[in-house]
Amino acid sequence: MPMLKTGTSKTRNLTQVSGLVLRHVGVEMRGKTTDRMAFRNNVLLDGEPGTDYLLVTHGSHTVERNILLREKGQAGRGIVTYKTHDSAIRHNHIGDLSRRALLESKVPGMRTVYGKVDELRRRKVLTTTRTGDFVTGINVLNGDERLTISRNLVHGERTVYARTDDGQAQRRDHVLYAKGYDGMRIEGNLFQGWANDPTGGVKVRNGNGASIVSNVFDDVGLLLYVYGDYPDKKDWRLTDTLVLDNLYIGRTNAGKWGTGFSYTQDFHNAGEERTTVRDNLFAHNVFRVRPEDRVLIDERRLGMKTKEAFALYANRLENGKPIPGGMLNVTDRQHRLIRQAIDPLARPLPRLAD
Repeated sequence: MPMLKTGTSKTRNLTQVSGLVLRHVGVEMRGKTTDRMAFRNNVLLDGEPGTDYLLVTHGSHTVERNILLREKGQAGRGIVTYKTHDSAIRHNHIGDLSRRALLESKVPGMRTVYGKVDELRRRKVLTTTRTGDFVTGINVLNGDERLTISRNLVHGERTVYARTDDGQAQRRDHVLYAKGYDGMRIEGNLFQGWANDPTGGVKVRNGNGASIVSNVFDDVGLLLYVYGDYPDKKDWRLTDTLVLDNLYIGRTNAGKWGTGFSYTQDFHNAGEERTTVRDNLFAHNVFRVRPEDRVLIDERRLGMKTKEAFALYANRLENGKPIPGGMLNVTDRQHRLIRQAIDPLARPLPRLAD
């Protein structure tokens, strides 16, 4: 698949790509540390299997109000970042279009972008309603700093494997997969599709300073991990993670590993004594599930001996009933963090859907 490469001028002005319909094309936004680029109001479709639609590397970039579609047999990744700083991925629709009204009604300018999709249907360029054949929706590869991922709608296929037209199978790899970050805010998104087990869900690992706030996890889990696959052991860490005010809707695999919110680590390569896992907090999250007696924040796999590793505070079922393990290891510092996070002057974004 050909790549449309963008770059900035020597004066470091903002380069913008906007208002395009791109078929069979990937886009690479590769900058230098001081570069800024923007990719807005575009539609990408008919991507080749195994490719990335949008690769965003180095510099400070904005990706917003785009629609990314993959029909059956076209499985690949959506938006991929690498070593960016202060970048934003917001108001994008990746995959199945059945819930488009959520963005169309709430994001100014998004109706125009959906209008491009409607025109593609009228011209019979887009002939299917199955447009969520993604391996990974958003992939934060490594080295990103202060990245914001907000109010995106990511809705993929539920199958564990994607298949190309010639029958080749490719394992899907998470709604959102982020690792090696330093400062990341995942806020106000809707995540749906992929299997509700360890192969799907939102996977966040080996990083520092993630805030996961006011998202809707519609039958997909949140998976926190530490792996021992980084050469420098300082990267064997999961620190200062805030999981706050999210809604988890459980429809399948109730109580099984990889559903709800959970943590594990690769003990073979990253033994407990060699990892740094501290100051990770789950607070004020709401769970809509049946039956209600399932483990929803999985303490069984925490594997940590110190109370500084994880804390749980005021997590509950939708009917207000506290969930099992709803209060655990909350330090004075974390109580202060909770109070700051829910301050009326600093309320999180409203959820995209309830």
